[in-house]
Amino acid sequence: MTTQPDEHIPQILEDLWRSRLRHLFSAVLEGQSDHEEIANLAEHVGHDYKGRFLIELSIQSLSIFVH
Repeated sequence: MTTQPDEHIPQILEDLWRSRLRHLFSAVLEGQSDHEEIANLAEHVGHDYKGRFLIELSIQSLSIFVH
């Protein structure tokens, strides 16, 4: 049995991102700074994980071979 990709997924994703962008733009226009806090948090998380991704990926790859 073969599975067909869901043809509605691209529309669902488009609707989701359109809604998120609309929310973000309206928040910016209203002077809210939530987006700045989220961007700041993302930057800090990015710095915390810098280099760790490759190490974790290597460990996962090794564990696959061991099992």
